[in-house]
Amino acid sequence: MQAFSRFVVEQLELGYENFQQLHQRQGSRRQRRPHHPGNQPGNRQAIRHRGAFMTNIGSENLELMSNAKNYLNHVGKIVARQLPSNGKIIDFGAGDGRQTSLVGVSRDSLLCVESNERMQAKLQELNYHTVSGLEDYSLEEFEAAYSINCLEHIEDDWFVVNQIRTLLKQGSKFVIFVPALPILFSSMDRRVGHIRRYSKRSLRKVLENSGYSIEKMRFVDSLGVLFTLLFKVIGDESGEPSVWSIKIYDRVFFPISRLLDMLFGHIIGKNLIAVAVKN
Repeated sequence: MQAFSRFVVEQLELGYENFQQLHQRQGSRRQRRPHHPGNQPGNRQAIRHRGAFMTNIGSENLELMSNAKNYLNHVGKIVARQLPSNGKIIDFGAGDGRQTSLVGVSRDSLLCVESNERMQAKLQELNYHTVSGLEDYSLEEFEAAYSINCLEHIEDDWFVVNQIRTLLKQGSKFVIFVPALPILFSSMDRRVGHIRRYSKRSLRKVLENSGYSIEKMRFVDSLGVLFTLLFKVIGDESGEPSVWSIKIYDRVFFPISRLLDMLFGHIIGKNLIAVAVKN
């Protein structure tokens, strides 16, 4: 049964990705990404990751998600488990610091990267060392990096992943948490500035082509797939979920989803967590 479920998910992902590729070939004039995007000149602004979208809507989304306390705590814990207990660590896309504080890395060891000025101010109020980009840091300076719900906002995610790799020491980990399953992409994704949702295949491709090996990759929040799909079908075009729906899902259904993840986390889920190791 699990093998059949995995096959169905993989075929849905593959079909959706093929549809997207066909649509892009017909209607897009963007150039194909190079195999090693970090080697291309003129890409350095890609590291200014999400300042363009993080306006009122972006900050409102962070406020909305602050109601999902169980979800945020769980994400913080599963990311923290993969990080070293000491050494310098990058938080790429730190937002307003809520999720950063739940990961719990010592402020003395942590570098928060956030391009939005309002979010920078909030991080600084929490006494986090905050910068808007990574251009000024040395090669192989950091022991680990993590990024939570950020890469999906970035057009040139390949460049960012490669840029972070150059700053990590050999054998160091980059922990990535992103929205999963392109078929779930909806007005809610568009509202908060998502460019994509990742499949296992697409996330693996980005990481491996940037010089990482994959130590671990699993889905998170398996029950959330059903609710996200439901929102896609019956939600309005504004893409804005209600506070009460977030609270109900977080308090009633998310604890159940965590249990289901133990059975189905390798098959399906609303999010993906990947642990990549610099080769």
